[in-house]
Amino acid sequence: MPSSTRPAETGQPASVVGRGQRYDLGSDGTLVLAAGRPIVTIGLRNIIVVDTADAVLVAAAERSQDVRTIAEAMARTREEPA
Repeated sequence: MPSSTRPAETGQPASVVGRGQRYDLGSDGTLVLAAGRPIVTIGLRNIIVVDTADAVLVAAAERSQDVRTIAEAMARTREEPA
């Protein structure tokens, strides 16, 4: 595997941070939190990726303050009767 596509844990630049199994090619200022399955990013700039059991969040870093708003909306939707 070329060094530019190694798992983040084994040599990715500091510009891609996070935890879990992550692979990156050319991203910058990116946070990736993987839970269980691998997350692959290519050419992202200032992006947050969070994989949970409930959903996968992909957001511009400058909009991180909106995470609570969307999480509350998702919770309300789940509470509504079918």
